[in-house]
Amino acid sequence: MSRMRRHAMRSCLLKLLTALSMLLFVATVALWVRSDSREDYFWWRASSEDPAQLVTSRGRMVFHWGVVPLPNTDEPPPGLLEHTTEPARRTGNFDVVSDDLDLSFAGFGTAVRTKSGCVVVPCWFVALLTALTPGWWSVRHDGRRLRRLSVLCAECGYDIRATPGRCPECGTSPAPQKTVAPQPAR
Repeated sequence: MSRMRRHAMRSCLLKLLTALSMLLFVATVALWVRSDSREDYFWWRASSEDPAQLVTSRGRMVFHWGVVPLPNTDEPPPGLLEHTTEPARRTGNFDVVSDDLDLSFAGFGTAVRTKSGCVVVPCWFVALLTALTPGWWSVRHDGRRLRRLSVLCAECGYDIRATPGRCPECGTSPAPQKTVAPQPAR
């Protein structure tokens, strides 16, 4: 496979992952905002036995596996993948986070038992992680755009104002640039 083709495939894959990460970022922020008034339960079953559950509640994402807390139901929904929602509870004894869970470090927490467990991650952290790739891409893309529009070499980024005919760093001849007529002062 040629170098240009590998570069094109890598670029396409990066754009796809960036778009997916941006979509996850938007979904995370939407669930984070919604978690103040609603609790969203995403259930799935890997086997016929114990389900797993992802809950957004009170600005946090809680992942349960094995024995799962059940709000207002006797058993989990029957499907392979289900979504249910409940009003956020500000009072009462039900919470999606078990009492033995220590949330002392910035809202993070874990509780692992023999066949079940719980991991709590604040929504702000998940939003930050999913925003890293789109942020990196936009900074990188902006730098490339500035390089094309400015007096920097398109290959290596070297300033070619002193030698506009050829880059002294890498030897590349720059493409002819469009000149823009200066605007008259008002």
